[in-house]
Amino acid sequence: MEEPTAYGKFGLANLLELREECLREFQFVDAYISIKQRENEASLAVLPDLLMELDSVNEVSEGPTKFCT
Repeated sequence: MEEPTAYGKFGLANLLELREECLREFQFVDAYISIKQRENEASLAVLPDLLMELDSVNEVSEGPTKFCT
């Protein structure tokens, strides 16, 4: 009997990658490509403002943030 762990751990990331490989191998098109492109463009449009906001938070801080007392 073959050892189940012989090929390492198999998790969700592996399953999703295997799915993508199978879809590409059998030349399935991504039905959501236009939505993904639109979401990427919208995300990139707000990224500079978000990064500036995050940078300003770091500048205001006078030391490490204490999460636990």
